[in-house]
Amino acid sequence: ESGKISRGREGLLWRRTCQEEPRRTCPPAAISETWSKEKGKICKLFRHGDRTPTFSYPTDPYINRSWPDGAGALTNKGKSQMYQLGKLIRSLYSDFLPDIYSSKELVVKSSYAARCQMSAATLLAGLYPPRGFQIWNEDLLWQPIPVNPIPRDRDNLIA
Repeated sequence: ESGKISRGREGLLWRRTCQEEPRRTCPPAAISETWSKEKGKICKLFRHGDRTPTFSYPTDPYINRSWPDGAGALTNKGKSQMYQLGKLIRSLYSDFLPDIYSSKELVVKSSYAARCQMSAATLLAGLYPPRGFQIWNEDLLWQPIPVNPIPRDRDNLIA
């Protein structure tokens, strides 16, 4: 069920955001419920948002469908999922997270895949909308926050 948050094993909350068409995919995001303000650290691990197919098969009913951004690209639905997840994390950890983004407080790593870097960037847009002095364009309530991709040949952790 799309948007539903359920409790799983090991103190994790699972949130599913489903794409109704064309393939009814529902990527889950794990959110750790166990954290302590005194410990001072939160670690999150996410999969990218919804993406276009990476391959096709002979009887695929969507084989002739146009994917403007190509195979394996983050869809607009996937961008929205990650943005909403950023907002959800902001609400769950509002007592812990600073209101203002600071590079001293947050490090974001991603695999080298473009869809993963874009997922991280859109999640950060929901997590840290600019406030006060960080607003650099009144028409665009977004701020650039670095996402550090791990080179493919050195990534033995995320990919």
